[in-house]
Order: sequence, then C-alpha cells, then structure tokens
Amino acid sequence: MGRAERVMRMFYELSSEGGFVCKEDATEEYGITERQLRRDMEYIRDRIISPLSGSGDIDIKCRRVEGRSFYMLEGDIGSLSEVRTKSVIAEAVASSALDPVRRLIDSTVEMDAKRKMPAPGRRHVKYLSQASELPDYSLFTSLLGAIERGRRIRITYIRIGKEPFETVLEPLELINYSAIWYLRAYNLKLEQIRTYSLSRIASIEVLEEKTEYSDYEALDRQDESGFGIYASPEEPELYTIEFRGTPAYIVSSQVWHPRQEGHWCGEGVYRLTVPAVNDVELLAKTLSFGPDARPVAPEKFVENYREKVREMASLRL
Repeated sequence: MGRAERVMRMFYELSSEGGFVCKEDATEEYGITERQLRRDMEYIRDRIISPLSGSGDIDIKCRRVEGRSFYMLEGDIGSLSEVRTKSVIAEAVASSALDPVRRLIDSTVEMDAKRKMPAPGRRHVKYLSQASELPDYSLFTSLLGAIERGRRIRITYIRIGKEPFETVLEPLELINYSAIWYLRAYNLKLEQIRTYSLSRIASIEVLEEKTEYSDYEALDRQDESGFGIYASPEEPELYTIEFRGTPAYIVSSQVWHPRQEGHWCGEGVYRLTVPAVNDVELLAKTLSFGPDARPVAPEKFVENYREKVREMASLRL
C-alpha cells in the first residue's frame, strides 16, 4: 500500500463520527514506524484538513487512554463533512489519472524527499484532463453519508427530453469516470443495478430504511465485464471496430479494456474488439474518428452507426 492510500484511509477513520486512529494498531497494520505515523498525521492536518477547510481551527492530538495512544481530531469540526467530501472528490479525480508512469514519479518523489533532494521528474510530467462536472457538495455529502450509513434514498432524476421521475434506490458507490461523477445504485422497482449521472439528480432524500444489497463481488464483476460506465448483469457482447490510417496506429497502442483483442489485418488497418453491454460509448468514440473508423460487429452496432451517419449527413451546415 502506497503512502497516499494509507493517509487517506487514516483521514477517513479520523473524520468519521467519533473516529480515531490507534497508534499501536496503525503501525502494525501499515508496517510503519511511530515517527512515520506522526509525519502522516502532520500531513493530514496541514495538507488535507487545513487547505480544504480554509482555516487552521482543526488539529490532531494524541491522547493516552488505558495504556494505548489514540490520534483524534480537535477543534471546529462542524464543517468536517464538507471537508471530507472535498477530499473524497479530490482523491477520486487524482486517482483517475493514475498510471504506471505517475506511480513511478510519485515513488521517486518519496525517495528524493527522504534524501532531501529535488525531484525534477514531476516538473517535467504534466497530467491534464478534459472538461469535468463539479458536483453539488451538499448532494455529494448526502449521497456519501447515505452509502456509509447504509440508508436508502429517494431521488428526483432529470431525463433528457422527458419528464423527471422519482425513484427509491439503494446507493452503492460514487464513481468518477472520465472526469464525470456517477452514482451506482440498486433500483428497487427494477430490481437491477443502474448508473445515474450526478448532474441530473435534482433532489435527494435520505430515508430511514436500511439497504439490503450486499453482493459487491457481482458489482465488481459487472464493472470489469464491459466497456464504459454502464454496468449490467447481462453477459457482454464482443464489439469490433476497424481503424485506418493514423487512428489505427494511435488505437493500437491504447488500452480500452483489460480483455480487449487487437490485430493488424492489412497495411494501415487495425481491428479492435472489446466486450460491452451496449454501444452507447463505443458509438461516440467511433464517430469521433470520422471516416477513419467504422464498426464491424455486431450488426446492431453497425446499423446504429449507419443511422447516426445518415442523421449527420442530413444536417444543413
């Protein structure tokens, strides 16, 4: 476990209601020294709580109770829920850009910090993201609280081109996908896992009824089964796209899915096959390459592509 994950875990423990971090347990669980644990606590105070809260009114103190030492938060912790929410958002956005290069840079920075040497690598590597949606902090906080307390919610959801609707959900997880926030939840009426865009949730009411969904292994399998944000209990199909010219060489070096298959089928022609439960995102990605990409299979994917191209051709530009 890296330092970033360790620090965030301890921050969540500290910031939960009545939360604390036991010195003896933490050093054993994370395999660190008491000195490193103190540095982690200072990091949480100075680099997470203070910048996000906008004040220095929250401190971390170590108290001795019945022969054991406990780190606890003290001070103005009334705004801690928003601080915690902001940290969750910041961590998720940051982790969405993680790759082996970034991990290598981060580990190098840690080593250079120990040797009190500058870490030039980070200065020369920059991570940029596309346009993102900033969630309503109050909405995000309510959802996060409902998930952690295991409570059902009633939401009003905005549908594009249709009337809003109300539904009762069992919220399971918040997902930052391509810089956009989503709620993964169990829909009680449909008896299915569904994904909802946070930007289209107009209101939320946290109910007293407890959630009952517990098959998180199935949830993870759904995430891994198909391409994109849409999870489904259905068995994914294989979707194949053919690329030509420059896009062929670009896509041949990209990873769209852990179980993708790709091969060259002629000079400058590359075919990529990925599993997916629908073609919503694959259709958009294919169209983004213009005439240098076209769907090959399944037939419904090909027909949907043709229909979109016909619609675009009918536009008067």
